[in-house]
Order: sequence, then structure tokens, then C-alpha cells
Amino acid sequence: MEGEHICNWCESSECDWAVYGGELQETAARLVDTLSRKRRRNPVVRAILRRKFIYMKTGSMSGAVPECVRRGLVNNWPDESTVSDLY
Repeated sequence: MEGEHICNWCESSECDWAVYGGELQETAARLVDTLSRKRRRNPVVRAILRRKFIYMKTGSMSGAVPECVRRGLVNNWPDESTVSDLY
């Protein structure tokens, strides 16, 4: 198909992060307010969002998350050690 864009990470014509990332970010904004332990917050948020993504895409609660979604989650909610290494 002419003009079709292939995702560099998931190799799909329709990037899963582009499709689902906005809704996952909205969910995360609500989650962050409810999670009090900042130290563990990002890994917990990523785990919840991985499950939500899988459910939205497949209707199941288990399965693999494509690389583009994994990278989107890690970029938006990095591990605390990664953040502290940057500063």
C-alpha cells in the first residue's frame, strides 16, 4: 500500500503505541493520583498499563506487549534508578 507507515518497533502498519498510547496515558494520569509510594509507582503503573493494553487489544488479560508499547511505557514511566542516573 502506497504511503503506508510501518512501525519501527512492532513492525505493524498501525503502531500499537500510536493507537492505544493516548488512552494508556489518560489511565496513568488517574492512577498516579491513587498511588502513594513514589518509589514503586512507575513499575506499578507500567504493569497495570501493560495489562490494560493487552485487554484493549485482545480482550484477554495475558499476552505479550509489542516493543513500541513497552518503549512508550518505559519512556513515560521510567524506573527511578534510570531517572536518577539522568540527573
